[in-house]
Amino acid sequence: MRTILCGCLLLTVFPASAPAAEKTIPGLEGLTRKVITRAVEVYRSAKTYQDRSVRSTDFELESEPKKPPALGRDVEAAFYHARPGRFRYESADLTLVCDGRTFWHHQARLGQYIRTRAPERWSFDREDEESLRAKGLLHRPAQSMLSNLPVEELFKEVARFESARPVEHREKKAIVVHGVMRQPPDDEEVPFDFWFDEASGVLMETAFDVTGPMAALKQSLERQEGVRVKRIISRIRYLDVKLDEPIPEVRFTFNPAEEDEKVDEFSSSMDARMARQKKLLGKPAPAIRLKDLAGRTVGLEDFKGKVVFIDFWATWCGPCVAAIPGVQKLHEKFKDHRDVVVLGVNCDDPEDEQTVRDFLKEKKITFAQILDSDGKARLAYSVPGIPCTVVIDRKGLIASIEVGGHDLEEMSAWVNAALKGQSAGDEKEK
Repeated sequence: MRTILCGCLLLTVFPASAPAAEKTIPGLEGLTRKVITRAVEVYRSAKTYQDRSVRSTDFELESEPKKPPALGRDVEAAFYHARPGRFRYESADLTLVCDGRTFWHHQARLGQYIRTRAPERWSFDREDEESLRAKGLLHRPAQSMLSNLPVEELFKEVARFESARPVEHREKKAIVVHGVMRQPPDDEEVPFDFWFDEASGVLMETAFDVTGPMAALKQSLERQEGVRVKRIISRIRYLDVKLDEPIPEVRFTFNPAEEDEKVDEFSSSMDARMARQKKLLGKPAPAIRLKDLAGRTVGLEDFKGKVVFIDFWATWCGPCVAAIPGVQKLHEKFKDHRDVVVLGVNCDDPEDEQTVRDFLKEKKITFAQILDSDGKARLAYSVPGIPCTVVIDRKGLIASIEVGGHDLEEMSAWVNAALKGQSAGDEKEK
């Protein structure tokens, strides 16, 4: 059972950078150093490299439930690299391309891209806002290929390596390296395993035990889903790895679609979006006209004079999955109130419509749903992450905007405040 957490929780793939490492990492010796050093050398000596990666978060349950919970899907990406300095990383939502001179960063859901001069040296430091890691390149082999950092620097977030041993993994002979990273700000330990192909030396898979950092999500899933979660493992598998095989030059060029907009800064930047969200409070709610699951067009004007509670969510978002039963309870509480509407804005891809239907049926979610598959509603409301809640008052003004899951009492208070006319706009006038 797997799910992919929303963008605001990408720390589940690579724990945030720890303070600068010492010159030596405890345990980086013997077979551990030999395996890691060999992998770095293989990546740096290859004229070309390409793979397909699959990122997931696995929930290990203490016991098998009668009906397993629907916890989302995996996310795939492709990576291509050719010397000198050319690469392409592409997933459904993100494309990063460099031809050695020019760098393109494309956000598919926004329909926006940034074009800049490629830097002389690429950074992967999480604290560097311009680093490839900060831009979303969560790919350890790329870190070796696109930098000349020594092994100690490549693994500076590792607190210690504990073991390395031969194993069978994915029907291949492999070496698994086990260790521990520390998760700031509390230095919480995050155990990890890296599997390396014994024959080729390349990295096959990484797995981080993020049960500790994700304790709140674990508790929420247990409370809402009625299942006991033993561990949460954030995993990346590197598949179809090819070394020194020809890669078409077109891979290292970005051709924007006609509808794509060239910008200097993405409208999705977290700080910028949250600032824009705050400016929306007390203002008229941006218009929404989207299709529902029956193909009918639904618009906010259909609910004129009513309080509208909007829940932005997706089946691939772990916190959304944990929070949506609470939104259903809110719907049930107010379903007979003629002036209250609970409306779900689903953010899954268009091809996943059946997944959405199955999820809603399994979870017994009955409040109205509309499909924001192209992301335009999220852009209009400057949604920085999901789940995101928007409450619109009877006047059509935005009364509140909140990111994250919330309990029934809190959500009910927002609705009741909007019914009483206590919108943010009214508060500003007082």
